[in-house]
Amino acid sequence: MLRTAESIVYLGMDIGKASHAWTLLNGEGLLLEDGTVLNTNAALLKLAGRLAREGASLIVGCEATGTYYENAALAFQKSGATVHVINPALTSTKALRSSMRSTKTDRQDARGIAGKLFEKRGEIGTVFQWNPEERRLQAMARHLQFLKKQRVALRVRMEDVASRSFDPIEADVCLFDHEIERMEKALAQQTKLLWHEAVAILVAIRGVGEASACLLLAETGCMKRFPTSKAFAAFAGLDPTLKQSGTSVNGKSRMSKAGSPHLRARLTWSAKLLVRWNDTFKACFDNAISRGKAPGVAYGIVARKFATVVHQCVTNLQPFDSSRVGLGIAKPI
Repeated sequence: MLRTAESIVYLGMDIGKASHAWTLLNGEGLLLEDGTVLNTNAALLKLAGRLAREGASLIVGCEATGTYYENAALAFQKSGATVHVINPALTSTKALRSSMRSTKTDRQDARGIAGKLFEKRGEIGTVFQWNPEERRLQAMARHLQFLKKQRVALRVRMEDVASRSFDPIEADVCLFDHEIERMEKALAQQTKLLWHEAVAILVAIRGVGEASACLLLAETGCMKRFPTSKAFAAFAGLDPTLKQSGTSVNGKSRMSKAGSPHLRARLTWSAKLLVRWNDTFKACFDNAISRGKAPGVAYGIVARKFATVVHQCVTNLQPFDSSRVGLGIAKPI
């Protein structure tokens, strides 16, 4: 069935938690087959093996939806297919819709992804690469952030309970403290084993601690996925968006917030520390305030600039040079 005039076929997958919808197009963009597959290793390996044995080169496109896409990407990679992980913003319902009607189904989305893959001839997204050590570090970083959120939530809840008239409820927040401390040490140790030079470069920036540096590197895989600082900022959701239409609609530029919330939270928190301890980024913050920006917006500008600095320092393995950063007049660090 896959033996067509073209030697390449395109498989688009709409990723779900329990199952994935998929659509297969030939080299001319015509529908060959579609269906759904359970998000289990056995089912995905079976489908990948069947499609890979049909005789044509298989290019797979799937959205970077949480971690649900990883089983599918691994299965098709093992079968010899080339797997492209695509930013959901490029394959959103609005981006793929060919009419003004707002109908949306998983099958329709899978067909749209396959069509986008065919249109770009596979030149879309990033080629999937699996590194178990890097994925483990990312999982550790996200678990650490989860623990910190739970600790804050528990403290807020206990304060609320203490303000009520009934008997107080005891809860040991120290359990979170011990686990967070243990996780921070383990993450720092493993991150420095993989990327000790990058960690040293980031820690040398005044206002950046070892914990923040390790979390940034673990979340991003030491910036290997991002060819430019703009791509990194877009992944973090720190890129600006603007809405304009004619003369009647002229919205303000806003942060897209379309990327990783874990990374964006870490960069935003780091921005607040940098403004306090680093003269260079303090100058950036003051400049934004002098232009009438609200403090929250100014911190976002600092976070965006810090993301650029992190990407350049890590990818080039060069120490931070405040004189080369366009942030205004600042004292050397």
